[in-house]
Amino acid sequence: MRLANAIGLVSHDAFAVTVEGEDLSIPARVYFDEVAVRSGYSALHLAILDCLQTRHHSGFVRERAVGRMLSLNTSWSAPFVVQLVSEYVVEILEVIEAGWTQIDERILARFLAENPRFHALVKQRVVSYWNAYYRPLGRQNYVGFKLLNKLDRLALDFACDAPAGE
Repeated sequence: MRLANAIGLVSHDAFAVTVEGEDLSIPARVYFDEVAVRSGYSALHLAILDCLQTRHHSGFVRERAVGRMLSLNTSWSAPFVVQLVSEYVVEILEVIEAGWTQIDERILARFLAENPRFHALVKQRVVSYWNAYYRPLGRQNYVGFKLLNKLDRLALDFACDAPAGE
């Protein structure tokens, strides 16, 4: 509660995902001052804060937060990473691509398998933002498509490796 009070979280929209069978509603955007003083909080509090700050209204705050939270590798942090892939700030996408080796791909693959509609929406957004802002780069050079290809490969590999009936 102390963390929530400290940041004064405000959100108006949300997106829905399922994590380990539990339905979650994650803020689409949050509006609070960036928490710059990180002392006095536990590692778990800071991890949650970083996830929430990936939903911050400022792209600069989102970019700093994702750089810190990529290595969390928890089922509850996966939707925050995947959601960022579907956003238009190319610098954030570049941070994710540069830090991809920190990510436990099995966790993302399980998340994608559990959320096929969300995965489809991420694909649609990547195409839409590329078309609106980055088309001159070409599909092969746009980092959003590079990340989307990684996500698609994870989802396909997970589906192929899953035992029958899952």
